[in-house]
Formats: sequence, structure tokens, C-alpha cells
Amino acid sequence: MTLSQAVADPIAEILGSVELAPRNGFHVEPRCRVCRDDEIRTKVNDMLVTGASYAYIVRALGEDNSKCDRRDRVTVDSVRNHCRRHFPIQQVASAGANRK
Repeated sequence: MTLSQAVADPIAEILGSVELAPRNGFHVEPRCRVCRDDEIRTKVNDMLVTGASYAYIVRALGEDNSKCDRRDRVTVDSVRNHCRRHFPIQQVASAGANRK
């Protein structure tokens, strides 16, 4: 085994989950409370598409939030930040307009 193979194997293991990330235009940020969990991110993004308020989204995530540590719970601020930083509303709007 060469040195490059020895280094490549652990890196491939670490980056293996990156291959599972969706390539649909949404930016997934591991520090974002919403983006950390695929299920929560999907729920939040679906509700954002329908025009739900941030408070409504947090209330709808009540059961999911109860399973998380206090510091990992999704709040109104974390939904707002996720929407501003990681949710490309313009792409969603144009995708919806192209379907008609």
C-alpha cells in the first residue's frame, strides 16, 4: 500500500456522507440547526414553499424538537436564518412557474 492509498482511505470514509447530499440546488450547511437533520430540513423546506410562517413551522416541529438537545432545537431564529442563508426561494419560485 502506498502513502497516497493510506491517506485516501480515511478521507474517503469521512467524505462518504457527502456523496449522499442532495444536488438539487439547496445549500446544506452542517452548522445550521435545520440543515443538520435531513427529515427536519425536508419538513421545513416543504412548509417554507407553502408560505408557512416561521412560528407555525416551529410549532409543527414540536415533536421533532422534543427529541433534540436544547441547544440543537429548531427555533424561529434558526428557521429565519436557514431561509435567508440556505433556502433559495427564487429557485423554488421559478421551478413552480415553469411547471404551469
